[in-house]
Amino acid sequence: YIMHVDDDTELPDDFVLDETVWNDPRVHGVSYGIRMRPTGVVQRLVDWEFRRISQCRLFESMYSTVWFQHGIIGIWRRQAFMETMQEHPFLPFGEDNWNGTINLLKQRAMAQELRSSVTTYAPSAFFPGSSSRDQGYGATCLWKQRAERWCVNAPRRLWLRLYLMLFYRTGSLSRTLVFQATSVLHLMSVIGHLLAPFILLHALVVFVALDDWSEVSRHMLGALASFAVCQWANGLFLSAFLLRDQPCLQADAVTLLLWPLYSTFLQICTLYGHWRCLLFYIPFFPMRHGLYTEGGMDPDALRQLHGIHCVEASNLLGRLFGGWVRLMI
Repeated sequence: YIMHVDDDTELPDDFVLDETVWNDPRVHGVSYGIRMRPTGVVQRLVDWEFRRISQCRLFESMYSTVWFQHGIIGIWRRQAFMETMQEHPFLPFGEDNWNGTINLLKQRAMAQELRSSVTTYAPSAFFPGSSSRDQGYGATCLWKQRAERWCVNAPRRLWLRLYLMLFYRTGSLSRTLVFQATSVLHLMSVIGHLLAPFILLHALVVFVALDDWSEVSRHMLGALASFAVCQWANGLFLSAFLLRDQPCLQADAVTLLLWPLYSTFLQICTLYGHWRCLLFYIPFFPMRHGLYTEGGMDPDALRQLHGIHCVEASNLLGRLFGGWVRLMI
């Protein structure tokens, strides 16, 4: 087996390693619950988001299969991980979801372990300040992390998700139907976000044609109020009812109150990220199959893709020892 874990992730003292999960020969990877250090309002919102995600992934694990292991932490059968990396496209972002997609294409399953959760860090601001860092969970802001990284991958995998919805089999009819249902929801989400600008433009044209801005305002406020109420009701149902026996997982009042605003922010990030994928990410960041696993990463590729300039060994040694000689003199 092999574990991948982020360098800023902390494992709890009672970390669960249940070997019985591997008794199922279809299971080739295990994911864990994820928590954020709640040092501020933004981190508390992200922490609540990941508590919700962990619960959804537990449902998928129980009744279907998890789609991927978050890059934060995951445990794999070593052979499966090596085979997955052999076929990996090695794009700048979304490496964990590509791992899961390749694993599913091999008709393999993944599980979720939620008896213990790891702790990591989240950005402390919604929008960027003076820094330009966009890598890692400690990225400067959520906008860089989500709109420019996490949300630029789903449209690229759309055709693969459609293929998996049609042809992936979990081993039982009920689990396959659950997988297909969640796949339909995912596909609808991706397509919906891509169509959103056209829908909004059409709505704007209709509103302008009405020439009654009081009516327009009433419709807009009604839509926003409906969205907020749905988000509050969903959060209260999950926190107060489904998690009623687990106070440590429940959300505080401020987090629930701000959740509709945070959800709106995530929707905007997703819309922007999906279109960034189509207009920028796909055209200018091609797949890199085999570059790192089949000897294709030569000095020219290193310079072009990563800005790394290689120096011949003889020249490098000459520079190093020449520097030492000059220093000694």
